[in-house]
Amino acid sequence: MLALEHNVTIEEIVTGYYEYWQHRSDDCFWAVEAVSELCCDLAKGTDVALRLIATAEDNAYLAYVAAGPVEDLIKEYGGAALTLFEEAAETSPRVIEALAGVWLGPSDNGYGEWHRIMQMHSRPKQ
Repeated sequence: MLALEHNVTIEEIVTGYYEYWQHRSDDCFWAVEAVSELCCDLAKGTDVALRLIATAEDNAYLAYVAAGPVEDLIKEYGGAALTLFEEAAETSPRVIEALAGVWLGPSDNGYGEWHRIMQMHSRPKQ
């Protein structure tokens, strides 16, 4: 059964996702499935991805989040997802760090916009 059918809170999903990453415990795989299900909707998926980014206390976990839901959202929704991430990055530099951990190629949805954002944030501030 899907976790979202059991009235699990977003906080429980975020905690479970971290626990799965930390321990690779089958007991927490439900959270990975819940995040994947939430990413089927742009707004819900972006919300959970931003919460995962906000709770990332180290770069290894941030990279895991970037390679998972952040990348999935960009590949599915392209510029629409990137617009939401870029808006969030105005108040959270960790979002740009997460975007830098995404692997996209020129044929992937959103590549041009993602590349522009990465170029813009790689320039030294004047």
